[in-house]
Amino acid sequence: MLQTQQTVIQNKKERTWVFWILGITVIFLSLSIWYTFYCFPGLFHTRSFKHFFKEFGFYARIAFFIALVHYACRLILKRRLAHV
Repeated sequence: MLQTQQTVIQNKKERTWVFWILGITVIFLSLSIWYTFYCFPGLFHTRSFKHFFKEFGFYARIAFFIALVHYACRLILKRRLAHV
């Protein structure tokens, strides 16, 4: 018996967008980690280390909540337009 394997994302266009975004995210994260270690090598053994990463966490939290709000608004609009 041959079983066809179902993908998580059925739509091929959406699947390519997801892979592109994941690739861009990996590139962005690797560049930011490299930038952190390359430009601030002496920062890791100082007292300002904690403050430095608190700022990164603050900006990351803002970006995360913006992404969540965007997804929720898009879902609401998609459902509302489907009922019209």
